[in-house]
Amino acid sequence: MSTETSSSLSVNIQCLEALETLHAALGLFANRGTSCLELYDRKFQSKWSELTHSLHSLQARVDSIKDELASLDYSPDEETGEDLNAERRSELRNDLSPAQDRVDDLTAAMGQVQDAYEEFQRRTREFAELAGEHVPRSQGILQQHIDAINHYQSIKPNLGANQPSAINMTSAAQSHSDATNPTSGSDLPGSVISDRGVDSLRGMIQLTPKVWISLNDEERVTVVQEIEYKLANVQGRPAVPVVAEKMDSRTYGYFDEHAIHINTKMWDDISETVDTIAHEGRHAYQHYAIKHPMFHSNVEEVASWRNNNIPGNYLSAEKYGQARYKAQPIEADAWTYASAIRLRLYPLGGD
Repeated sequence: MSTETSSSLSVNIQCLEALETLHAALGLFANRGTSCLELYDRKFQSKWSELTHSLHSLQARVDSIKDELASLDYSPDEETGEDLNAERRSELRNDLSPAQDRVDDLTAAMGQVQDAYEEFQRRTREFAELAGEHVPRSQGILQQHIDAINHYQSIKPNLGANQPSAINMTSAAQSHSDATNPTSGSDLPGSVISDRGVDSLRGMIQLTPKVWISLNDEERVTVVQEIEYKLANVQGRPAVPVVAEKMDSRTYGYFDEHAIHINTKMWDDISETVDTIAHEGRHAYQHYAIKHPMFHSNVEEVASWRNNNIPGNYLSAEKYGQARYKAQPIEADAWTYASAIRLRLYPLGGD
């Protein structure tokens, strides 16, 4: 490969990673911004309800004092002629003044809060327009550039793609359409496939621990599905759905030949989550290889996977222990693949 070609590929990949990161950041900005505004709107409604209740209580107290004052007529003492209700009227008038002041002050404050809320609503509508129109349009423009770079990479003349260095440089530019090719990546060594898997995930800012922990469940489902899309693309197999659900605390996830299932009780640690999706996605790869002869070039390895999948041949950790469970062909392969991705992405862990 010429130095000029290598440099061109390196620049293209850097541009691609930057565009994909910006594309993801825009989506995250819109989702998180909308969620925050909805949260503050709910908090305002709750606080406004409390203030309204307080105002009604204060006003009821003022009205009660006024009603009692109105009912206290002049009532002279038969012996002295003094007004028997004078003292009570004085007490009520002393109570009425501060109570009315509190009502007036709270009414004025609520008027200011209402003005601020109307301004908040106006800004919310502006953000909704930005998130609903301008962000998708910007993402569309970015996607056009991403697609253009991917297309450029796919039509380049022979650049020594069989050489490990060329494989590493082109990994980040593989398009989702490659997943429909039943032989894409099937002849690559497992270490190279895991390397390419790592490269395909590096641009996802949602996979950084600080960002991941701030995402809600709906956002996390979108992210783990994107992980599966990217890894399936690198492996050259069709992606499968990712289903998030609550499971036993001893289970991180499983693959049922149709979908990857992940335990939402166990996904706060992003490194564990990536490991789980990669591990179960590798089982999806094995399943696809068993169903499509010659997809995976190592025929003997596929045969061992097929034999391991025969009912009665699979060794569960609960019954046979962790060591024998991890040593069987399909689990040894999946653990090796997922661990390589996890350790490359999170050498210090995911917390």
